[in-house]
Amino acid sequence: MTTEQPGDNQRTGDGGPPLRSLKPDIVCLDGHQFRINYGVPQDVTDQLESLFIQDSEVKYDDIPDHLKAYEVGIDDPTGRPDPAAASRQ
Repeated sequence: MTTEQPGDNQRTGDGGPPLRSLKPDIVCLDGHQFRINYGVPQDVTDQLESLFIQDSEVKYDDIPDHLKAYEVGIDDPTGRPDPAAASRQ
């Protein structure tokens, strides 16, 4: 007798290892990319995702400065948050 529940161990069609879900790491708002999830505080991720999924189009000027600190920049393509970036806007 097994204790596994259906779907506990979903496998690829080729018998490979179980598939796992990955969270997105970037959202794009008005042509600007912002880091989310990995290494980004959950409240910041939630706010950026909320802007991303809202019905109306978001303009860059409408994004709060504290969220702009998580924008992926030309100087730092890794997208690490730069808290000072918002003060330079």
